[in-house]
Amino acid sequence: MSDDKAKITTDISQAAVDAALAAVEKRQREGAVSEDDRIAALEKEVDQLKQRLELAQTRGKEALAQLKDEHERTLRAAAELDNQKKRAQREKDEAIKFGLEKFLKELLPVADNLDRALGHADADNKESIVTGVKMVAKLLEDVLGKHGVKGFSAKGVAFDPRMHEAMSAVESDGPSNMVHEEFLRGYTLNERLIRPALVAVTRARENAAPPPAAEAVAAVAAAPAEPPKDPNSNPTS
Repeated sequence: MSDDKAKITTDISQAAVDAALAAVEKRQREGAVSEDDRIAALEKEVDQLKQRLELAQTRGKEALAQLKDEHERTLRAAAELDNQKKRAQREKDEAIKFGLEKFLKELLPVADNLDRALGHADADNKESIVTGVKMVAKLLEDVLGKHGVKGFSAKGVAFDPRMHEAMSAVESDGPSNMVHEEFLRGYTLNERLIRPALVAVTRARENAAPPPAAEAVAAVAAAPAEPPKDPNSNPTS
């Protein structure tokens, strides 16, 4: 009886050991599989990171190349702008320096005619001198007119401070504030005044008698007024 009990106990103990060993082996196999999966996942993640890094590097190179191209275009545009400024300043300087060249060339014949008139001047032939000077003056007026310069006279007109400049005042029995004498004509450039006419202006004499019209007005103003007539009164009474 005791031998059977020992055999059963021995059998049970061996079965438990075998089960335990089987369980350990299974866990080892499962652990090995899980480790392989983890390694594979890590390798996949490393590959993905490598791809992302390569993509980032490619985009970075493209961005750097684009920035370099933009920088070069900016430098070229700045250089072109600087050249345009220099060219514009040079043209401006030349325009200021030589802007009157055409105008002065057209004035040269006037100087030539003056030289001719002086060269042919004869004290006994004043008429020819006057004629030559008049021709030169007409030529000069034509040249100035082509460039918008026009002269105007102030003789015999009322003084206008916008167009005239009074150099002196002359007492006169006539109306005051009139141009008495013109020293120099005035000139306009394209209807803009560039020099007023230099004139002498009339003014009333001190203690001068007022003009007849003013005396008549003063007499009427000083006369006593007649009383108003009554419309119902009889003129024969």
